[in-house]
Amino acid sequence: MDRYPILKGTQIQFMKHLQTYSCQGKMGSICNSHMVFLIIAFHGSFLMIMAKSLNIGVCYGMLGDNLPPPAEVISLYKQYGITRMRLFDPNPSVLQALRGSKIKVTLGIRNEDIPSLASSLDATNSWFSRNMEPYIHDINFVFVVVGNEVVPGGYANSVAPAMQNLLNVLRHHNLRRIKVTTSLAGNVLQNTYPPSASEFQPEAYGPMVNILKVLSSQGAGSALMINVYPYFAYASDPIHVRKDYALFTAPATVVRDGSLEYQNLFSAMAGFHNVGVAVSESGWPSAGNGDFTTPQLASIYNKNFVRQIVRNVGTPKKPGIHIEGFIFAMFNENLKPAGNNLPPPAEVVDLYKKHGIGKMRIFEPNPSVLEALRGSNIEVTIGTLNEDIPIIAASQDSANSWFLRNINPYILDINIIFIVVGNEVIPGNFANFVAPAIQNLLLVLESRGLRGIRVTTAVGLEVLKNSFPPSATEFQDSALGPLVEILKVLEGQGASILMANIYPYFAYAADPIHVSLDYALFRAKSAVVRDGNFEYYNLFSAMVDSFYWAMEKAGYSDIGIAISESGWPSAGNEAFTTPQLASIYNKNFVKQILTNAGTPKRPGLYMDAFIFAMFNENLKPIGIEQNWGLFYPNKQPVYSVFP
Repeated sequence: MDRYPILKGTQIQFMKHLQTYSCQGKMGSICNSHMVFLIIAFHGSFLMIMAKSLNIGVCYGMLGDNLPPPAEVISLYKQYGITRMRLFDPNPSVLQALRGSKIKVTLGIRNEDIPSLASSLDATNSWFSRNMEPYIHDINFVFVVVGNEVVPGGYANSVAPAMQNLLNVLRHHNLRRIKVTTSLAGNVLQNTYPPSASEFQPEAYGPMVNILKVLSSQGAGSALMINVYPYFAYASDPIHVRKDYALFTAPATVVRDGSLEYQNLFSAMAGFHNVGVAVSESGWPSAGNGDFTTPQLASIYNKNFVRQIVRNVGTPKKPGIHIEGFIFAMFNENLKPAGNNLPPPAEVVDLYKKHGIGKMRIFEPNPSVLEALRGSNIEVTIGTLNEDIPIIAASQDSANSWFLRNINPYILDINIIFIVVGNEVIPGNFANFVAPAIQNLLLVLESRGLRGIRVTTAVGLEVLKNSFPPSATEFQDSALGPLVEILKVLEGQGASILMANIYPYFAYAADPIHVSLDYALFRAKSAVVRDGNFEYYNLFSAMVDSFYWAMEKAGYSDIGIAISESGWPSAGNEAFTTPQLASIYNKNFVKQILTNAGTPKRPGLYMDAFIFAMFNENLKPIGIEQNWGLFYPNKQPVYSVFP
């Protein structure tokens, strides 16, 4: 295995966890906690008049620990005359509160449930029996939305069959009044300027044709749902996108497209005209991005959006057409991942340098972070978004396109050492796409003479079974096929590496009677586990060797392991999680890596390793998830690992 020089001779690496939550796909932390609390953003009387037009609704998101109980939320909808609600999943507490309310409900299906519904009519009927049938006589369901912004992506080809199965179940129960649809973002389109040039992305075209076929079979009342956010277009390019065009306040035509004249960006973006359309999300954040996001701008946008909908203005291409619309969102939600108080990327890079941290893992190719890394000499491991894996796997052209967008602009100024195709997607819906995605990226790198950049994926312990003792370990049946294909591709690289996320904390916290704290913290004075000729003094080594045994049994004994994540939370689970325990674990983990101790099965072996994580992230769920960081967002250490 290659060794990489690390600043100050340090071979340990840290991760800046940059999984930006999207407001169902919209980039950036703006959406995390500042999408408008509708009742505050509007004068109540205005909202009541507009909402009572019956075709305007509000999305009810629930990612917060300070939100009112569902019964109070329902009362709030009624108080302000909001007659439509969009739910993103069939939350039983909300559905119970909705009984008898007469609110028209658009019910979402979780993205991860789509493959199950697509797999069989029985699975779909089971979902219906659990999530809709108990409420069918007391709640006015009008739409069921199969996933949110999953086209293009790993679930895309499952959407149409899931919709069809659900339609069949509804028809069986004589519920033809309930329409089935899906919700899309603008990334299904290419060439969006001017609107007449728009067409579906190649990756989205096939799934979309099948989805539209199912929609058209439902007859009157069916609609394709789209999430339309002029805010993002304006905020990302305020030089070329006028604010008044984004806010519906332009006094005259801004864009001419043949004979069509556009006075607002919303109408230009609502570009699906072969079927009926409903706007499943639109809104404007009230804070989080300086002057781009104020309560005043949010109020202007949402009031004008309401007027656009309730007056049945339609669009220049479809004037006077009835469009239903939902404002996103009812509440500011304080638990959307990951953090909204983290330092700017440039300061984070300086912090890495200050502490001699020579390597960084980022979970996606975030442009702001990559810009800040230019010329830093930090060795960077870049992840792909999980949902991008099927696109990269689809063809060499798709992989090359991903590379050109995300890697090529930085290749001369950033020392990129790994590209990690997904994080813990095996077993799962993306599993079979990982190997071809790795292969396609390898071919792209080889064609550009970039053999020094290695490609891999990161897996968790869920790919293993029979992990005690380590020599008994093998891959789960559901993971074996995809992993064999991945290992085959990795083996072809030379000095090949599989990345693994190793967390002794979870084993100890789940079973402290049988897993000793000293064994989990690298402090045991004598062997705790004997496995044939191998003696284990720490749980970390046993976990790593479990992967070596599983790979060996699958026919691949020459592939190395890198530790893509390890760490210990400093709070969130009482006595199991303290700064003292977290400090002990991470210091001893560092020693294990720096001394090239290896493991009993692979003694003296060098391993790349990453501590999870650089910062505590305040928008993750309360508990341990907020407390993995070595640093607070103010850049002060939670505890010391290095002097």
